[in-house]
Parts: sequence; C-alpha cells; structure tokens
Amino acid sequence: MVLRPLARARAPVRRAGGAQAQLEGSFDAPPVQAQLDPHFALKYQLDQRDVEVDGETAIAGPLNGYLTSEMPQPGRPRATRGLILLPDASGWQHPPTRRLADRLAVFCAALVLIPDVLRGGAPWPAAAPQCGDDFATWRSALPPARIGSDARASLVYLRADHRITSLAVLGTPPHPLRHPAPPCPPLRHPTPPCPPLRHPTPPCPPLRHPTPPCPPLRHPTP
Repeated sequence: MVLRPLARARAPVRRAGGAQAQLEGSFDAPPVQAQLDPHFALKYQLDQRDVEVDGETAIAGPLNGYLTSEMPQPGRPRATRGLILLPDASGWQHPPTRRLADRLAVFCAALVLIPDVLRGGAPWPAAAPQCGDDFATWRSALPPARIGSDARASLVYLRADHRITSLAVLGTPPHPLRHPAPPCPPLRHPTPPCPPLRHPTPPCPPLRHPTPPCPPLRHPTP
C-alpha cells in the first residue's frame, strides 16, 4: 500500500448541507483527536453520503450508515476493499469518527462504512465519562447480538451493492486520554511494620575452657 502525502493539491469538493456540514464544525476533543485535519476532505475528492444499510425491524429502527470513499480517477480501478468502522458511544455522526473514516478511505484505498449501531437512538455525550450507573443503563439498550447482526448486515450491503471482495472490521474504543483511569486509592488497612523481637538472640558466651597456647620446644633446632 502506497501512502499519499496530505499536501497533494486537488480541486476542492463542494459540500452539501445537513449531516455533511457537521464534518466542518468545531468540536471539543482531546489533543490527539484534534490533530485530525478538519479540512482533510477538501484536499481529496471524496464521495461522502448517508445511506440506508438495512430496513427497520420490530424492535429497532432502520440501519443507516455513513459511506465514504475516494472518487475514482481516470485510468484507476474502483475500490474493491471495504472497511466497516464500528463507532464508539458517541455515535456514527460524531465528527472525529467521520474524519477518521475519510482518512482510512484515502490511505487504505477502501470503501469505508460507519453503521449506526444505535439504530437511531441517542448517543452518549462525548464529554461525559463512560462509567457509572447511568452509562450502564444506556449501554444495556445495546445488546451484543443486535450489534453483531448489524455488522453482518453491513457486510452483506457492501458485498451486494458495491461488489466489495475483501472486508475488514475495525472498532473505535474510547480515547485513553479522554477518561484517564483514576489513581488507586490508599489501602484501608496497610500492612503494619514487623514488631521488634521480644526475645532477641543473646550473644555467644565466652568459652569456658579456652585452648591453651602451645608450650615452647624443649629441644629447639640448633
């Protein structure tokens, strides 16, 4: 795979209003996420659109998605690789997630789809910590079986409607800098230091019968 530099100039793409306009809006994000160029889509000719991946069911609304890819150039084959980008709790319309999809579409030469696994439900606020009872209640409305079914429906959509031959699935977990783990609390019952010995070992007593020195020789050697 050959990566093309960001500074390559191309004709800007005229953007439509509505959901696409959110890509150019400002957002509060950690420094690492803010490094994603908000004007990246203007440097490349991208085909960006909201699509309906699957119809509604008896227990959930329709499965929509954000589809992005680089416009085909003359003499170049169309993209035959696909990437399903599962969004985090911020939802499929979160601007940083869509910007990430645009970059993957360019650098991987792939058709990238972000399915709305919330099925029209309200996303979790980006600035709120993803922990606690409220978050657990919100997450309980997202059964893993339904998310797996939505991923399979996205796979069928890319293969049937866009003739994708190779596919990959990528998740977007919460950013580690957004909600750092709190430090461990101090121990409630710290281990006390070892007490001094009650009966310390006494020093060795002197020998009762020390060895006498050697007597002088009676007949010294002349």
